[in-house]
Amino acid sequence: MVNSGAAPRTNSTAVVAFAASIASFFCLWGVGGVLGIVLGVLARGQIERSERVERGARLATAAIVLGVVHLACWVVAVGVTLALLFRPEPSIALSPHGSPPSTTMGSPGVAWPPRSLGPGSSPRLSSERRVGSITLVQIGSESGPLRAVLDAEWRKARASGAPAVAFIVTSDCPPCAAVRASLRDQRLQDALGATRLLELDAYQFGTELELLGIPTEAVPGFALLTEGARPVDYLHGGEWDADIPENIAPVLRDFVRGTRRARRYPWRGIPRPDETTL
Repeated sequence: MVNSGAAPRTNSTAVVAFAASIASFFCLWGVGGVLGIVLGVLARGQIERSERVERGARLATAAIVLGVVHLACWVVAVGVTLALLFRPEPSIALSPHGSPPSTTMGSPGVAWPPRSLGPGSSPRLSSERRVGSITLVQIGSESGPLRAVLDAEWRKARASGAPAVAFIVTSDCPPCAAVRASLRDQRLQDALGATRLLELDAYQFGTELELLGIPTEAVPGFALLTEGARPVDYLHGGEWDADIPENIAPVLRDFVRGTRRARRYPWRGIPRPDETTL
């Protein structure tokens, strides 16, 4: 028989359930929320069966609600963490200005990856060799200040009545290698003529090239030089599709001859000191 005169006591299971739900936000991540829900449901059943001898139904309900909220937050947090951990790495070979890279249609210039510090990435001393009518000069890392070196090369080119073109490459750039291999093709020979092609490693000379106003964001890059190693025009491999002579030659022919043609990536010239990049 129930003594109706006795004061109802708080259900201990409801208290434990509420404590577990609260603790789940501080230390019992995941587990505390589950305990709060399970014990909260159990406590409500005990309270209903006690015929008002026990109280704490609201406390048990609060434990259930807090447990559900905690579990929802915990699932979202775990999902975000897993998504960050297992998301695919971006491709190293990126097309300039966000264009999609292409493997079958050639590379529209590739952004060079962080430099590998292994030996042999660029020559220490400059070397010069003839590729048909073209003079290919590999600028060495110990050749001296780059502005002076390029200005001297420009003067040699001017003395022979030929243009001087900075050829910006990296050692791990397949399109750069494709252009280099195409130099022997008669179409490139006709396009470039006696051009003095100055090959520069973007890893080695990146800072100095940027100070000269020669972009280094995409390779292969080409800068038509004038006195003082100043670039008067620039383009990169994004101006053609597949890296084959029949695509490369017309673009470089117009480039070295100063013939204006529509470009996919027009060069805006050397940035002014007060110019803000958007």
